Amino acid sequence: KRIKAETKKKIDKINAWCSQMLRQTDSRLKSELTTKIDQLEEMKNGNFTDEDIGFAEMNIKNAYMGVADSAFGVSSWYADRILKNDIVTPEQALSRYLGVSKERIIAAAKSVVLDSVYVLTGIEE
Repeated sequence: KRIKAETKKKIDKINAWCSQMLRQTDSRLKSELTTKIDQLEEMKNGNFTDEDIGFAEMNIKNAYMGVADSAFGVSSWYADRILKNDIVTPEQALSRYLGVSKERIIAAAKSVVLDSVYVLTGIEE
């Protein structure tokens, strides 16, 4: 009985810890989602600079140029392009994104609508 009581205490402690972690995770996810929605609203209103666009283009360029850094990157790139029936090099794909106007970015942001948010926790209470 003593072992069972100690085991039950440990299980209760673990369950309490899991519940606390879920509450913290839920709060953090809500905060992150709110931040993303606020950032999207700022984009819809055109509240970003040419410098912001430049940084985004630099980030995209680094990602596309990194494809050639490994054989796996190259094979993954072309496997994905074949599945999408759009066989282009990383450089060709990159050219589609560079030089996009602020107006097009705003129009794209305005077309985004939040539909559903799902959070999978994996723990039942």
